[in-house]
Amino acid sequence: PADWPASDYEGMHDSPPHQRVVFFGDSDVSHWDTSLAFPKALNCGVPGTTMSQVLAFTPRMVDKYRPKVVVLIAGENDLGEGSTPFLVFESFRQICDLVT
Repeated sequence: PADWPASDYEGMHDSPPHQRVVFFGDSDVSHWDTSLAFPKALNCGVPGTTMSQVLAFTPRMVDKYRPKVVVLIAGENDLGEGSTPFLVFESFRQICDLVT
């Protein structure tokens, strides 16, 4: 959707190091101080993000971060907006295909 904060993702971590663990998703990620347990990981959470929005940004994320591992936490915003569990899982499956 056009109203999601893609610029929030675009502006994160200029010239990020590659081959890192990247936490990607919604406010569950953005509000978590991942640096405590994962000091070299990158936190790329944006509050309000849906799984379908993560899917739309995934090709750019893979190109920008070239992650070693992706930790994806998202989906509840989709459900809150009326999406079905099937559609949320389908977006998740497509994201997995893009990052593997």
